[in-house]
Amino acid sequence: MTDSSVSRFWDNFISKTNTYTKKPSTSRWLVKHAEAYIKHYSNQKLTTHNAEYVECYLTDKGRQKGLKDWQFAQIVLALEILFAQMVKPDWAYDFPWQDGLICLFHYLLTMRPLQEKTLSLFNLSYLSLPLAHLVKHY
Repeated sequence: MTDSSVSRFWDNFISKTNTYTKKPSTSRWLVKHAEAYIKHYSNQKLTTHNAEYVECYLTDKGRQKGLKDWQFAQIVLALEILFAQMVKPDWAYDFPWQDGLICLFHYLLTMRPLQEKTLSLFNLSYLSLPLAHLVKHY
């Protein structure tokens, strides 16, 4: 990519973050999370990525000590914008970006309950009642 196309890419990404937040600081963090993902897989084009890349990355991130629930949710959102809105591979439309499966995924990695603030970011209706209760009240 040329410098101008890289600049356009990030301008477009930032524009898409405005759908989710009006805070410039949050937009900056979403960009940082997307950049960190791209750097993690720097020798592969984004168009070659599949759901397993994202799942592996989220597993690694989710296991980091000290990562807060809302930070994990921010990483998920950054990757959702990156793939579902920017790169647009077919698999990205079926990936459970903001539903209860990702919520459960992080819970299982950390084995600690999620904060109510974080839970509000996810749609727990995808989970059965016992699983949703477990995630909320471990």
